[in-house]
Amino acid sequence: MIDIFTTAANRLVVSNNLQRRTKKGPSNKIGLDNIRTKYEILRQRGFQVMEDSKSFTVVLPLIWDNSLSHEWAGSRTDRGKNPIKFTN
Repeated sequence: MIDIFTTAANRLVVSNNLQRRTKKGPSNKIGLDNIRTKYEILRQRGFQVMEDSKSFTVVLPLIWDNSLSHEWAGSRTDRGKNPIKFTN
């Protein structure tokens, strides 16, 4: 089971039951280290990777750019008939 939720502290939390692989497949080794590096470049604290005997959890700080909120609000469509458009 995977749990995905946000916290009052503006964090995105992704957690799932720990499933160790018995065989390692090919990997380019850029996943979590890449995300950690991007948060460090942006000087954003709070990125965490936690693991215990039963679960694996990643906590990602949400980064808000208020200048984009007006663009995003103007690009939404009603009732889910069309996809939401995001602009850079």
